[in-house]
Amino acid sequence: MGREYEDLEVGVVGRDGIFAVFSEISDAFYVIFKLTTSLIKFLFFLKIISNILVLLSYDLSNSYYSPYLHKYPTQKFLSQVKRRRKSKAQKSRDRKKAYVEELELKAKTLEAENFRLQGLLIAYRSDKFHTIGEGPSAYIDHINERKKQLHSDYIAENSSKKESKKDVSIFESFNQTYRSNMQKHQEFRDSMFKILIDYPFPGFHDEYWTDLERGTLKDFKTLQKLSKCIKMTLSEFKEENDINLLDELVASLNPNKKQYLFMEKFLGKERDLKKRYLQGIDYLLKAKEIFEITGVQHVHHTKFMLMSNIFQDSQILGSKLMEGVNSNLNQFEDIWGVQIVKKAYSSNLGDCPFTGSFAEKVLKKEQRVIEYHYNHYCFS
Repeated sequence: MGREYEDLEVGVVGRDGIFAVFSEISDAFYVIFKLTTSLIKFLFFLKIISNILVLLSYDLSNSYYSPYLHKYPTQKFLSQVKRRRKSKAQKSRDRKKAYVEELELKAKTLEAENFRLQGLLIAYRSDKFHTIGEGPSAYIDHINERKKQLHSDYIAENSSKKESKKDVSIFESFNQTYRSNMQKHQEFRDSMFKILIDYPFPGFHDEYWTDLERGTLKDFKTLQKLSKCIKMTLSEFKEENDINLLDELVASLNPNKKQYLFMEKFLGKERDLKKRYLQGIDYLLKAKEIFEITGVQHVHHTKFMLMSNIFQDSQILGSKLMEGVNSNLNQFEDIWGVQIVKKAYSSNLGDCPFTGSFAEKVLKKEQRVIEYHYNHYCFS
């Protein structure tokens, strides 16, 4: 009885062991199956990625290639693609070259148009200058006409007797004409001052004079880069480096180092000259203000005397106040006491602090000196 029980126990244990072995084997197969499935999925994913890259690399619109007809691109197909790419690149370069040539042509056309318009502007200013220049003579003619009118109104013919020939008082005549006279004189004065300020020296102004006060030139290397800039990048370069008209002037000369140093000193001298011109213009502006205000006060003062009726017209007509109608008085000398004195000025470039040493090297002694004679106005 005991022997049978032992055999039964051994049999049961043997079956359990076999089941455990089979269970471990099945688990191992499941793990291998999962790994294999994952690997297949990964390879499939790589295949999809490679097909996408192929599709992105080649032109799908071309009839030589289709993912449905060609599993892999052939050598013939790759050479065709290379030729097409080369052809497209050449066409792109040709289009860019044509575009640049078109821009250069437009730039040349605009430069020519700008030059033409500058010529028209110079001609217009010249005509305007002549028109302004007629102002002084026109005003003198106006004064002479006014004298004739007063003479015909208040001086009897073939007689020196002064009397009114019409039913208009002296004040009424003055009141009717003083505003137009003031307007004429204002136009005359404005034209004279404008001519003096517009043309302070025998020559023409250069555009770079507007930037003379902006300081020194940019360094030599920057101006060299500016002179080599193409038009497409010029505006950007000028903005980045704060290029002014002085820099553009020197860069347009394409100077070497020695020439650059010379222009630096030359422009320094011109900067000093402009300051002196501005000082003279400041005096002119102040003088014009004095003339404007004093002229109004003078007219108002005369109007007050005539309006007050303190004197009768007959008294005024018979007095020395009317002598100016026939007088040829030289106000320049007789009233203001201004006389003209001939003076001479000698300009020696060798004495200039900006260019003196250089002038002594390149110019002869007689070439460094300019003798200038002019009329000096002063009070006698």
